[in-house]
Amino acid sequence: MKYLSTKQNLPWKNILCRRLECKTLTQNSYSGFLNEEEFLFFSQLSTKHSRQFEWLAGRIAMKETILQWLNDKSGPKDIHIKQDESGKPYFTSETQSFVPDISISHSHGVAIAALSLTEQKIGIDYEDTSERRLGNWLQRAFSDNEITLIKNSAYSELINFWMAKEASAKALGSGFNKAWRSWEVISKSGDTICVKQGDQEYIVKIHQKGSEIISLCLK
Repeated sequence: MKYLSTKQNLPWKNILCRRLECKTLTQNSYSGFLNEEEFLFFSQLSTKHSRQFEWLAGRIAMKETILQWLNDKSGPKDIHIKQDESGKPYFTSETQSFVPDISISHSHGVAIAALSLTEQKIGIDYEDTSERRLGNWLQRAFSDNEITLIKNSAYSELINFWMAKEASAKALGSGFNKAWRSWEVISKSGDTICVKQGDQEYIVKIHQKGSEIISLCLK
């Protein structure tokens, strides 16, 4: 099978990851990938902005990551990706006793999909720092302790902190629920960031190539 997405060679073990750019897709790219239920959801998304194609790119990249894990012993339409009540994606398999955890991120016209090769939960986030976030999001996103920790940091460093929180919340599967400050960065060393939520700590790895950054949490 010819894949639309590209394999990502990230410096971390026990994961599979693929990347897909929305600009490579057309209105007919869903053919052969989406089952009836998925196509219905896709067709209801707004076509006036990038959300529809970003969602499609995320689904295609995720299905191709799962196919890579299955050694192509299935078809894209046979893979049913769903969301639990918190919005975390998952899939079921009739042929595999072990079904790995998965995570999807899309931003700025790029989708990233990741799969954990162990029983660990996975959370991944993607950002392109060439397109800055606007607005007064710093005070809303970070606690006073975090703002002190990142004082005078470069923009990419702020994004690293934000992405570490995102990846942690995705790994847990709860999402933020707008409680951004309840996920607090407590330390950073090199490419490793520690995030605390309640009594749980999450270790997040950061990988940057050019303006693109990927954060990964395995828990």
